[in-house]
Amino acid sequence: MKSRSQSNIAEASPVGSGISPSSPTAGFDGAGTGAVCGLFPRCGIFRGSGGFSLVEVTIAIGIVSFAFLTMLGLIPTGLKTFRSAIDTSVGGQIFQRVINEAQQTDFDTLVGSVPAVRYFDDQGNELDSSLAGRAIYQVNTRILPSTALTTTGAAASNASVATITVQIAKNPGNIPLTKVSSLWTTNSGVSLLTHWTLVARNK
Repeated sequence: MKSRSQSNIAEASPVGSGISPSSPTAGFDGAGTGAVCGLFPRCGIFRGSGGFSLVEVTIAIGIVSFAFLTMLGLIPTGLKTFRSAIDTSVGGQIFQRVINEAQQTDFDTLVGSVPAVRYFDDQGNELDSSLAGRAIYQVNTRILPSTALTTTGAAASNASVATITVQIAKNPGNIPLTKVSSLWTTNSGVSLLTHWTLVARNK
């Protein structure tokens, strides 16, 4: 009985199919599904052939492109914010340096001087005036020898307190700046930061 079953399978197998009747998996696709590929030589062609349709691929590309364009739109804003933060940081360092020097200067010498424009590089290091063409930041300082202070409800001028105003212009193109009352006016293409503080006579 057993030899008859093997004989029937051998007769049903296609010639040249390469299927051995003695193999325990003869006639199956190897995936455990039970498909008798030995009887259908081309059935293995369709195995694992599933994929994305053209519509699905098009939708996926559209979603990725939309997200990518949104990210590109945020880059200019991020760069502008980053540059503004750098200018504020470097400007703060320059202002602190100028004020420290003013506080260490004799008061009478300070109020009697007319500070010249100073030049700094992108790191906040001061440059000689001969290297003004390489400067990124220009600094203008105005010193008022007396300051009006409010006492007992009335403003009175105090000659022992000076008002120091420091203007820091980001002007890499060395654009000429106009002064009004010893202070620069706003100019297109030039970023201008203005700080001020009080310095009192220390003796």
